[in-house]
Amino acid sequence: MKIAILRIICFAAAAGAITAMAALSATTGNAASVGTSITVEVKRDPVASIQELKAQYRRPTSIFVSQGQPIYDRKGRLGKKLYFDTRLSAANLLSCASCHSPAYGWGMVSRRASGMA
Repeated sequence: MKIAILRIICFAAAAGAITAMAALSATTGNAASVGTSITVEVKRDPVASIQELKAQYRRPTSIFVSQGQPIYDRKGRLGKKLYFDTRLSAANLLSCASCHSPAYGWGMVSRRASGMA
């Protein structure tokens, strides 16, 4: 009984796939056509110049940090611990500071990335 039901389900699935392929090949193009198609023009925004983009995304001249509040002090200490912690790497050998050294202005020490992310 179960085998007969499985055969019927497989036959129905195969018949549906054949019908879909026939409908797809009968239409022009790569997809089945449903209803009428319309053409809509999309207005493109003007592309900003590189100077305008640089002005829009420039670094802020100052960043507000509330001094003397314990939550900021604790977050700063936690951030420093995580930045220098080698346990966060897969092999427990590297920290963020291994490549982005404070001695080099938090930049990369080498010209090429080591790929140890």
